[in-house]
Amino acid sequence: MANELDPKSDADRLRDSLLGQWEPDRSSYLNYRKEVEAMLAKQEKSLLRERNFAAVMWIYAAVLSTSYVVGSGLFMIHKVEGTWMAVSGVLWFLFGAVYLLMHHINNNRFEVIKEIKGVELRLAALEERLTGRSDGA
Repeated sequence: MANELDPKSDADRLRDSLLGQWEPDRSSYLNYRKEVEAMLAKQEKSLLRERNFAAVMWIYAAVLSTSYVVGSGLFMIHKVEGTWMAVSGVLWFLFGAVYLLMHHINNNRFEVIKEIKGVELRLAALEERLTGRSDGA
């Protein structure tokens, strides 16, 4: 009954505190900006490493699947070996395609995060500027 009469219940206070912890401190806008830039640089470096690995895996899978498919054509005299090599070639091709798709998804995810953080930093800078004007007035 006490919660019903209380203008701000425990659930509302908990919600406000949980939502408030995601907001950057107004006084530490420059620190927050440096942290965001460091995080984006770290993720960009990781994405570059992943791109190189995906390219190497794609080349490996393409060469291997091509050799399996060509080999299956040569061994088609023996039906079982030829079929096994053709299926293996297709599986290796799919393996390489999955690596490329994984990199593409992670690249798009990074671009979205970068845009969101850019908007967030612009809003934080605007809040900082508005707070400075109201303090000076």
